[in-house]
Amino acid sequence: KEEEVRFASKAFRRNNPHGSYRNYLYKRSGLYYDQIKTYIDLVPQENLYIELFDNLKAKPKKTLERLFTFLEVDTDFKPETTVHNASQKVKSAKLQYFIRQKVPQMRNSLGLPKGLLGNLPNRIMKMNTSSSDKKKQLMSSSNRSELESFFREDLEKTSQLINIDLSAWHNQS
Repeated sequence: KEEEVRFASKAFRRNNPHGSYRNYLYKRSGLYYDQIKTYIDLVPQENLYIELFDNLKAKPKKTLERLFTFLEVDTDFKPETTVHNASQKVKSAKLQYFIRQKVPQMRNSLGLPKGLLGNLPNRIMKMNTSSSDKKKQLMSSSNRSELESFFREDLEKTSQLINIDLSAWHNQS
């Protein structure tokens, strides 16, 4: 419901704190069928490669080998697949926003030199994040049910469109 209100709100688009209101359309951006169908309609099939992130995460070397084969690149090339810049979870979005957006505005409006604060804003933002490796919060059963219902049709259409079994996505915890 909130997303529908955001999507329809011109004020939200204008005042979005991160500059791109579409970043807040979580559910809409997870509807893959229309997005993929557009590419399929515009790009010749022999130039289109679809791969699941799940595969890249589970078997990065094998997945990259398939991609290299599609691209007609040397499949003997073995790229480094070590994770860099692992996801971080922001503890306080308001603090992060304040430091990224408001501190520079305040500094500029006061005519203070850029280097005055040194690395302090970055250090505060770093302290305001934590590794996403920590225990994940479980979704309530009512939210899970609502989301499964919302995505079900699109997931089934997408699965047929790309000819990949996505049934495992129905029951992810």
